Amino acid sequence: MAERSKSAVGIVIVGLAPVMFGGPVWAIAAFILGAIGLYEYEQICSKLDARSYHTGFLAVAGAVLLAVAGWPPELWLLPFACNLIVASSLGLMRQNAPRSFVALALEIAGTAWLGLPLLLAVATRGIHGPISAHWLSSVAGSLSPWWDDNSRGLAWLLFVITITWLGDTGAYLVGRAIGKTPLIPSISPKKTREGLVGGVLTGIACGLVANEVFGLDLPILAAAAVGLILVIAGVLGDLVESLMKRQAGVKDSGAIIPGHGGMLDRIDALLFTWMAGYYLARLCDRWWT
Repeated sequence: MAERSKSAVGIVIVGLAPVMFGGPVWAIAAFILGAIGLYEYEQICSKLDARSYHTGFLAVAGAVLLAVAGWPPELWLLPFACNLIVASSLGLMRQNAPRSFVALALEIAGTAWLGLPLLLAVATRGIHGPISAHWLSSVAGSLSPWWDDNSRGLAWLLFVITITWLGDTGAYLVGRAIGKTPLIPSISPKKTREGLVGGVLTGIACGLVANEVFGLDLPILAAAAVGLILVIAGVLGDLVESLMKRQAGVKDSGAIIPGHGGMLDRIDALLFTWMAGYYLARLCDRWWT
């Protein structure tokens, strides 16, 4: 337990530092997360007898380079389009080898599953606009030496991460205390419906608090609704990774984090909330700012 607690503190510090800096620091950190996640994903795929093409690394790296170079976000998808063509070509070169199409499908799916959320997390950090939390604006400005501080992007990304982490914590605590009814026992035996309700209520409450703390100035109902959607998205992300591990017969995605397992075990929920969070942020800013 002590080792797990120390690791949890380290995860928060190491994970949030690049987010606070933003710009190229966060983009490079996103690539590192993606690269580690892809490595673990390929190890899991090997348990399913699917030999990887390893093209996902190039796709994520290329997209991050475009982001760091200042290309518009819509062009960040170019490496993923190229990956589809390259991976398909490599699949054809295997000449109908057993499970070659399964390997191709897993390669493309894994690259999208990991790469797109990370790119949207980078795009979220780059959202322009003011916030009413002057303390956060000051922090963003002081940590952005030669790039735009994008304080509203920082507020939105912290909003998403906070709700994801605290919503998951609320679900865990409520489930452990009063959870009796399994949610989907064939995929995740420890998750309960009571825990899900606890996570949803925690997410709504955190949405209201984070809206004020980070100065997004959303209407109360909007902040609560975003918190609700993000918690549900996080649960889906967690369950998808659990399903993958059960299919492959593995307990953890890796062992890079003492007491916590692999990188995928830590960011599985964030992969879905980063995607939902970016589009929710853009919609909310269009409607209410």
